[in-house]
Amino acid sequence: MIPKDKTKEGIMEKIGILLRRISGIKAPVSLDNKIRENANLLSAIVESSDDAIIGKDLNSIITSWNKGAQYLYGYTEKEAINQSVLIIIPEERRVELETIMRKIKNGERIEHFETLRQKKDGTKFPVSLTFSPIKDSYGKICGASSIAHDITEHKRMELKLRESEAKIRVLFDQTFRFMGLLTVEGILIEINKTALEISGVDAASVLNKPFWQGPWWAHSLELQEKLRQGVGKAARGEFIYLDASYVDKEGILHYSDFSIKPAKDETGKVVFLITEGRDIIERKRAEEALEYQANLQKLSSMLSSSFVESGDLDTKINYALKLLGEFFNADRAYVFQLRHNSSKIDNSHEWCAPKAQSQISQLQNVNLEEQLPWLWKTLQAKETFYFASINNLPVEANLEKTYFKKRGILSIVVVPIMTDDRLIGFLGLTSTSFERAWSENAITMIKLIGETIGHSLDRKRADEALRESENKYRNLVFNIPGITYRCANNADLTMYFISDEVQRLLGYPASDFINNAVRSYMSVIHSEDRELVNRAMQEGVSEGKPYVIEYRLYRQDGGIIWVQDRGRGIVDSGGAFLWLEGVTLDITESKKIGEESIKRAKELEIFYKASIGREERIIELKTEVARLKKELGK
Repeated sequence: MIPKDKTKEGIMEKIGILLRRISGIKAPVSLDNKIRENANLLSAIVESSDDAIIGKDLNSIITSWNKGAQYLYGYTEKEAINQSVLIIIPEERRVELETIMRKIKNGERIEHFETLRQKKDGTKFPVSLTFSPIKDSYGKICGASSIAHDITEHKRMELKLRESEAKIRVLFDQTFRFMGLLTVEGILIEINKTALEISGVDAASVLNKPFWQGPWWAHSLELQEKLRQGVGKAARGEFIYLDASYVDKEGILHYSDFSIKPAKDETGKVVFLITEGRDIIERKRAEEALEYQANLQKLSSMLSSSFVESGDLDTKINYALKLLGEFFNADRAYVFQLRHNSSKIDNSHEWCAPKAQSQISQLQNVNLEEQLPWLWKTLQAKETFYFASINNLPVEANLEKTYFKKRGILSIVVVPIMTDDRLIGFLGLTSTSFERAWSENAITMIKLIGETIGHSLDRKRADEALRESENKYRNLVFNIPGITYRCANNADLTMYFISDEVQRLLGYPASDFINNAVRSYMSVIHSEDRELVNRAMQEGVSEGKPYVIEYRLYRQDGGIIWVQDRGRGIVDSGGAFLWLEGVTLDITESKKIGEESIKRAKELEIFYKASIGREERIIELKTEVARLKKELGK
């Protein structure tokens, strides 16, 4: 049998006694309808949570089990109640329970504890847990409440985000050109290895600073100003192309053609600026008369990943605020979200009682650190900001007292919303009709709802971060000239992906090469070069190094072009080989210059040798003439 004080009726009776003690009214033996209604609302809050909310006594025996727990662990409420919490804890993690319960008995709260839990079918999965002590009406700790959030998807998204960023970095650093990514204000946020190696600097010394102040342009104030103006024009949507010079780490001046390209989102808004520089000093030395091809066609490869949608988040948050506000008799319930790397906040969600006035439109872009500094420090310390009477605010919170009184706030409770131990906002309740005291258990419930909202917002932000990462990837790949490819390491070089640039260079559509649909990539490599290509790739893969190969390709029209292939073998985190990735560039013009120079040198050598022969014959002839003259003189 479940003891009466652990049943729903017993819990509701306790709530009734607690509420009446707060209001100074002696509690009757039975609960009135109002108390039952409020208790039902509290139960509805718990039952509506997607997270598993479990109550347990000090012996770790389960006393309450919401629908979220049933969904997460697979046990029904009937199966779980009166069972030890060990039924959901893997054997290797049970030692943690002793530490947790010891802290609970000491009145400590445990937040964001990541561990493993076990379903009814034995499946183990990662969770983030928060434990809070439960006190009876006399203030004695009688048990613990816990909220468990399944972070399997969160971990998967983290892994996917890391993999996406790794792909960006591989392609970004693969190119031998200077490449960087700027904000629309011209602040450098990404730079590739080539650019860093040119000047012998590290990323930390140049990132998050204006691009035109970088070490590459320190030799010319005029060039710095051109770049600054170019950034401004690119931010307005213009494609900027200019001749630039830079000084390398040895102090040698180089010349490059340089571009700043606006990267736009789906709506046409400029979101990033992409800089690219190509060293042209070798081209100038080889042939001054050779006109450099200034505008290379850009390659665009759209990479995207699916985002897990879990219903309309705004509707869920607004519903939770409504339940909180009505149950705790508040006049306003709200969520504020912190802007990234800022103390400015926005009121993103709001519920108001019928007679309360909405304030959400007036509470945007609020500088919390300046306007409410004491509240800001409290939230940063991960503490609850609670005052049953605004008049009880300390002297150091005079700004807060003035601010709240101006808005008619009499009582307030605000709990921080945290994710990964980082403040992302807060959840709050205010009373403007009368001074309102909230119990410790009420504040615990508000914290639990705040954590649930925090997890939901974290999932949403993870989705947005992944989308931003993919946008960076698309924008960077779009600006890499040449054929970008990903292929199997087999005899055909079977293509998993090949860019549309292949059609411009060879005349064949990219779809011809995917999975050897019409032809293999190996089939368009010149027959005399295939062995060379295969040998160079295999050496690169076996040694774990990039390969650089120059070879010929057959065009659809029968012509032949020279290309330079720069790539490497890609492996997973465990070192298992995945595929080959690289960029193939057209170097036909460079080859022609080299061949013409060799031909001219051979002609000069022949002429020189021929000239030497004529001089020897002339000398012999002069000697013979002199001899004849001498004989005639005799």
